[in-house]
Amino acid sequence: MNISDQVKNKFLSFMIGDISVEEFEQWVYNSANLQSELGEESYMALIEFNYNTPGAKYELFYLLENTIGASTYFKHVLLRLIVNLEKEDYKDFPAALMECYDLYCHGCEFLHALALGFGLHILCPPSEYDVEDWYDLTETQQKELIDKLELAEIREEVRLLKKWVINDEVEITSKSSDNYLSVIDNRST
Repeated sequence: MNISDQVKNKFLSFMIGDISVEEFEQWVYNSANLQSELGEESYMALIEFNYNTPGAKYELFYLLENTIGASTYFKHVLLRLIVNLEKEDYKDFPAALMECYDLYCHGCEFLHALALGFGLHILCPPSEYDVEDWYDLTETQQKELIDKLELAEIREEVRLLKKWVINDEVEITSKSSDNYLSVIDNRST
């Protein structure tokens, strides 16, 4: 099955939460070439899918993941993570560092430096702040904590991560029922 980038991007937009179940459903019904791209079986699965059930969002996610492949989805997740890390703002940047830590804890050991060097520092601020986590900090304290980070080191780690992801040197291939990620790591040592 050779799915166009346009269709993959629409699938991914739903999977990461950029569009709703309702918007996706309308897109499916209004897409003229979808059947020829997906093939009869995958197309019929989308046409016959009940978009109005309480679990539709999750069931549709897995249907789309099976159609495009988990590695395509996770590559998109990593590329989006990289974009947010490159922003170096006070909103998406700390969330991306914390996501690095979360992904690291679920099997992405290639995120070690970003996760433990920076993500954990954001998620669990130093004791001088006398808070439990990032969300207990004031906005001023959050900005102060971000400003203390070694941005040059983060930029280098993000540059490496981008290279690994774009060149398929690291690939997340699946997610187990206990949320552990299977990773293929082909980086040269």
